[in-house]
Amino acid sequence: MDLDNLVLWENDDYLVLNKPVGVASQSSNQTVPSIWKLLEKDKKQPFHLSNRLDQPVSGCLAFSKHQEEGFEKQPIHKVYVAIVEKKKEMEKQGTLINYLKRLPAKSKSICSDEKKEGHKKAVLHYTVLKELDNYIILKIILPTGRFHQIRSQLSHFGVPIKGDVKYGARRKNKDRGIHLHAREIKLYPNTDQEKTITADFPEDTLWEEAATVI
Repeated sequence: MDLDNLVLWENDDYLVLNKPVGVASQSSNQTVPSIWKLLEKDKKQPFHLSNRLDQPVSGCLAFSKHQEEGFEKQPIHKVYVAIVEKKKEMEKQGTLINYLKRLPAKSKSICSDEKKEGHKKAVLHYTVLKELDNYIILKIILPTGRFHQIRSQLSHFGVPIKGDVKYGARRKNKDRGIHLHAREIKLYPNTDQEKTITADFPEDTLWEEAATVI
């Protein structure tokens, strides 16, 4: 993997790259390569993960270069694009409010409409960018950041992400990825240093459709 070709932007604080489908952001298993470990080996310096993307998800992944406690948790504004199965009609814009509980043993989150013990509130704002014959292209912004939040909430709503069989999609994608992409990341939000970085979509006819509407 040529990491240099994945780097989108870098300064003294951050490095942002376009994570490919199928590569883990981080891994607890030392024998399984992660983009985090590959980056540290390639650049010969420590990095700290500022946002996380699931292995089947692509797009903007930010690393901080500072070891000060909390710096890697500085506010970051993210915009996602998802292509979901068109199983129901959707309003042009909407907000999903649910409660999620993480199940570590299953590496999954369950979604509820009501607050329950062990569940955390999850808020998702969406905009319909385009409707196709079998799919809907969505722009997504998350005020909250829960484990598998987008995947779980969209599935619960009735429109699972294309390829995401764990959350109810009809079939797997050939590359084992899902059609969820971290399209945009904004560093230093609401300051005079604000910087927006955009990640190109993977090569795919449906992603080509998405590129024409965002």
